[in-house]
Amino acid sequence: MGMLEATVLALICERKNMSAWKIHPDMKLLASIYGGIVSGLAYYLIGVVSKERGPMFVSAFNPLSMGIGVVGSVVIVLGIYLVLWGQSKDNRGQFPPNAGCAKTMVEVDEQMVLTPDNNQVLRQP
Repeated sequence: MGMLEATVLALICERKNMSAWKIHPDMKLLASIYGGIVSGLAYYLIGVVSKERGPMFVSAFNPLSMGIGVVGSVVIVLGIYLVLWGQSKDNRGQFPPNAGCAKTMVEVDEQMVLTPDNNQVLRQP
């Protein structure tokens, strides 16, 4: 039921952009195929084990799969943190000293005008 609701919502939201529905041979397609295959294999294995050993054996390992998911999430978050930390170390000293300040210099008609914030452009008469 959720898939049908999501499909209707996507059709409504993307009704003017039909290029969004094209299938492109890229990483998104590969990830979708991989997810479908792995999910299908998991359901198949659950069915085989349930038939051979009984439903109690399958349900005993259900918390284990949740724990594996949590560990995977922690690994992903740590990986993103390490990448961002490494990028900050690579970019050290490459920014001007006032790069994070609210006051910036904006060039207007060949003149530099000091602005009080990043969203306001002052024009000199």
